[in-house]
Amino acid sequence: MAPTQQQAKEAKAKLLKGGKSPKARITRYLKKHEPQLEEGPKSTLLLKGIRCSQSMSTLLKDLRATLAPNVKLLGKNNTVIPFEDAGQQSIEFLATKNDCSLFAIASHNKKRPNNLTLGRMFDQKVLDVCEVGILRYKALEDYPTAPKKRLGSKPMLLFVGDTWHLNADCRRLQNLLIDLYRGDPVKSIVLSGLDHVMVFTATISNSDSISLGKSIVVFQRTYFCKLKKDPNGGNIPLPYLTSWYVV
Repeated sequence: MAPTQQQAKEAKAKLLKGGKSPKARITRYLKKHEPQLEEGPKSTLLLKGIRCSQSMSTLLKDLRATLAPNVKLLGKNNTVIPFEDAGQQSIEFLATKNDCSLFAIASHNKKRPNNLTLGRMFDQKVLDVCEVGILRYKALEDYPTAPKKRLGSKPMLLFVGDTWHLNADCRRLQNLLIDLYRGDPVKSIVLSGLDHVMVFTATISNSDSISLGKSIVVFQRTYFCKLKKDPNGGNIPLPYLTSWYVV
């Protein structure tokens, strides 16, 4: 378990003053979180809000399967309201404790049914937060014959629609989704590791103006790929879409 932000600050202050060295656990944590030339993969913390429906709990489990192994799911409900100061402090505490720089909070209430809040951290502080409502969700268990994602595989991300470029909120959401799903940073790619494609289609409903930023619907579809031999005799196998599920 990582030390709290206050423990890390006190340990750094002691080292600067030339005092007693901190505990071995805190020393390892400070060394691990020193500035690095190449950053490692980002971990995601999955949380349940004050109230969480069964469908949103299933969504968190599917997110854990999709983002594995760089993900941690907390099973208990949390009194966390992301857009309040106290809620942000709780998120910062939990994210620091679990060493996660991304988070997702699932909740359900009368005003915001099936609500999902996505966000990320910077320097152990909440950087930005995006709130979306899940209108129709199909879980992985609804597709029992679909192949499973390989552990450590990287998705191919495709964003369809001009709304992603013309709307500021969509650009922010696009950047957050890329940060969430991109997986481990790598220098080279093995073809067998590209086993699924995630397609995000943004449309505007009940409004003709993109600048309003209202009534924007995003369709997320996941297609699984299967590599087959090139019929033309090429050395590089060709990907074929075999199945898909919708969020």
